[in-house]
Amino acid sequence: MFKSIILASFIFIVFSYSAFADRSLNIVIFGDSLSDTGYANNFHNIDSDWPTIPTNSKMLKQATYSSPDIHYTVWPQYLSESNKDISIPNNIFTLPQNINRAVKPSLKGNDYAAGGATTICKGIGKKGDYIPPPIGPLRDGLNCSDSDNTIEKYNQIDSYLKQHDNKADSNTIYIIWGGANNAFLQLQDFANNQSTLAKLYLLIKYYITGDVSLTKELKGMDSAAKDIAYDVYYLIKYGAEPENIYVINLPDLGITPMATNNGKDLHSFKIALFNSLSTAFNNELKSGILPLGVNIIDSQKFFSTIIRNKKVKVSGVEYKFSDVRHSACDFSGPNALTCIPKDYNSGKYDKYLFAGQIHPTSYAHKVLAKYIASKLNITNF
Repeated sequence: MFKSIILASFIFIVFSYSAFADRSLNIVIFGDSLSDTGYANNFHNIDSDWPTIPTNSKMLKQATYSSPDIHYTVWPQYLSESNKDISIPNNIFTLPQNINRAVKPSLKGNDYAAGGATTICKGIGKKGDYIPPPIGPLRDGLNCSDSDNTIEKYNQIDSYLKQHDNKADSNTIYIIWGGANNAFLQLQDFANNQSTLAKLYLLIKYYITGDVSLTKELKGMDSAAKDIAYDVYYLIKYGAEPENIYVINLPDLGITPMATNNGKDLHSFKIALFNSLSTAFNNELKSGILPLGVNIIDSQKFFSTIIRNKKVKVSGVEYKFSDVRHSACDFSGPNALTCIPKDYNSGKYDKYLFAGQIHPTSYAHKVLAKYIASKLNITNF
């Protein structure tokens, strides 16, 4: 009798876990171009040079920041094999300046991520055509500049809450991935505002000591991580369960072709500078959100493994990459939103890691989706 009870309990646990692992999860995504499934859905109508898919000249390239494909191109789309809604953007509450320019506010999916988005009011957009919505609301005590003071109310998380009776769902999985564009703004700020003498001093210091110490820029990344931690707190405040929130950290930004000059220089001050910003962000993020009981998906480990080994194993399956240093597209050409690799039809670039100077290829996104699914315990994928 006792053995029967134990066996019955074991079977119940196994089947309960299986039901959890294979259930169709309700997933909502906030972030930037790394998670954007086509927020700027009208860009092709205002850009006369918008490309088509080389294998199908009648099909426009998707408005995603990745290498072109007829089907999926970014990780939420691949993950949507378990939940169709996360492959659809949500741009209903876009900024008025975007309407009928880059954005036609008609999409009501579960992916609120928008290319160029940051954790602050200032994003990376296209003047006159596109202003990305911030990922979440500003922390208490922070304000937008006068010229940006209307932007915050269109942030992605509040846009989601407005469409759901100002409530987060305790059973919904929330995934947040941001901070990269904050880093690129910091790098732009460094390039534009540091004196030549200061840059020379830092460069010499790096070559002598190997140390990069850019106080203002590092503080900016600390602040970005605190913004993400506030986004987590904000979702919990409105009803989300901490254990159902997943935050993706930043990969080492120094691995990108932008940092390595398309693989030509693998030991430069620029690489150390890029990596210092992502490291500062990840350290602050970890200390800020782990006490809240949420989950971190370690993209830094994922991408570093690929760079080091040209392969990565996910859930027992090995995925190989043919090139982890160079961009598939013309390095000096347009970014991954509109670029098409040369000789695309040859398949030469099918297993490259990078599509352009920063963004991963659709193949890399597919593997990343497998990695994220493993962290969510999705087994039917």
